[in-house]
Formats: sequence, C-alpha cells, structure tokens
Amino acid sequence: MTIKSPKRIIFRGALTKIGELVNWSAIEEELKKMYSGIGRPSHPPLMLFKMILLQHLYQLSDPQTKEIVNDRYSFRTFIGLPWGEAVPDETTLVRFRQRLLEHGLHDKLLTLVNQEIAAKGFELKKGVIVDSTLVRSASRQDEEAKSMPNRKKQEHHGYKAHVCTDAQEALVVKVEVSSANVHDIKMFEEVLPEEHGEIYADKAYDKMQQRKKLGERCKILYRGRRNRKLTEEQLEFNREASRVRARVEKIFGHWKRVMEFAVVRYIGLKKMRLDTELKAVCWNLKRLVNLVKEAKVKA
Repeated sequence: MTIKSPKRIIFRGALTKIGELVNWSAIEEELKKMYSGIGRPSHPPLMLFKMILLQHLYQLSDPQTKEIVNDRYSFRTFIGLPWGEAVPDETTLVRFRQRLLEHGLHDKLLTLVNQEIAAKGFELKKGVIVDSTLVRSASRQDEEAKSMPNRKKQEHHGYKAHVCTDAQEALVVKVEVSSANVHDIKMFEEVLPEEHGEIYADKAYDKMQQRKKLGERCKILYRGRRNRKLTEEQLEFNREASRVRARVEKIFGHWKRVMEFAVVRYIGLKKMRLDTELKAVCWNLKRLVNLVKEAKVKA
C-alpha cells in the first residue's frame, strides 16, 4: 500500500525525530489510567495513541493505518511494535478513540504533549493569537452541528475550531470547539490560557469590554462601525497587529490542505473536539522538530 501522495508526508525522518525528542512516559501513564481496574488492554495504550497520531500525520483511515503499519518498518518502530507481531486492527482503534472520549482525554492530550515540548525549552513567551476556523460536518444529520453563512455568504453546516497559539513559536496552546453558529467572542475567554501576554485577534473580537479588561496587552484589530470610520492611528495599529495575527492562518491552512480538516471525520461535538485536539498535537510535534532544528542552526 502507498500513501495517497508523497506531498502528504509531513517531511522525511519526522517520525524518528519526534520519537527521539518526546519523552512519552507522562503521556503513557495518563493513558494507562483509562484501563485501571477494568482489565489489561490487548495492546499498550501508548502504541494505540501513536497509531492515532499516524492517522492524522498521514491522513489514513483505520484500515489504511493497520495496513501501512504492517508494511513499514519506520511506522512499526515509531509505535513500538516489533517486526513480526500482529498490528492492532481497525476495531481496536475505534474502541481506543471511544475510551479517550469516555475518560475525558479528548481535551487533555494537547496539554500533556505541550508539557513535554515546554520541557525542551519551547513554551509560551511574549503573547498569543486567538482565532477560529469553520469545519464542515460529515453529515447533515449531525444534530450538534449548526448552520451559518461563511465569509462568501454561503451556508456552512458544521462546527468552529477555536484556537489559541503562541505568537512567536506558532505552537498551539489551547483549542475549544463549538457549533458553527456560536459567535467567536463567546469562546474568547474559553480558549485563552491562564497565563498569557499580549493577545492578538481579528475584528470579530473587537469589544470595548475586552479592550478595557486587557489594557495594554490588547492587540485586537479595530473594527470600523457605521458612521464611524477608523482613525489613522487605528489603521496603523491594525496593520502592525495583522502581521502577527496572520501567523495563525498558516496553521489553519496546513490543517485543511494537508491534514484534511475542511470536513470533520466524525459526528458529534465531543468527537469533533478529539479530532481538533489531535490535529493540534500533530502540528505541535511537527513544529517541535523544526524548532529544535532552528535552535541548532542559531547555536
């Protein structure tokens, strides 16, 4: 079996580098708690988690994941499966995802991975960027997905992924999800981390209450209103802040073009949250490899 296209591969040698850089022990311990008192799992939880990561890194279905892990030595090495041993099947992966949801790990995985990234010296520094992106539902029968017009005034039925990223390193700090018809400002506080510096955001978040609360840390773009044009000072502020805020678009673009996040694979808000969380985890693991490489060049 071959992956859909060589362009879909994040970059060669990524799995080896990720495997070397990340200390998986804390993540493994958290995953093991899902099985406490319920009997031993048929496969190590960390192995199944890494198979889920492979799915998002390489855009694989459950059957494709089993087949390619069975075929590729590098994939077996990454998940810790000795050559010759049976690969977990698609049913096992489905059950593992369900267990993640049942035990609430669908909203903790990014935090666990970010703790490991922070241990490497890459963590929140000067400020954050807050933004959201629309993701279409896989089915019109999805009752938790809602409809709203997109920027082209076309009907969009689905969800919003609300994201907070580090303004300097482009690492995803936190994610939240909502139905598509929920206004961005309602999720603003939800997606912010407890500690942050300056906050960059687009005009959808321009509320006087937010500006007063954030004070000098507020880098939200000003929005012109009826019969009240923006001043030259506000326009210049927008130009400067936009250069930083636009960095989040690269993340959304990668998720949608490369990781096939234009349409969510699963039905329901919790499954959408898990899907978003895993997209963020994979993005950060990819960024970690690049950040380490950049740090070595600077040294």
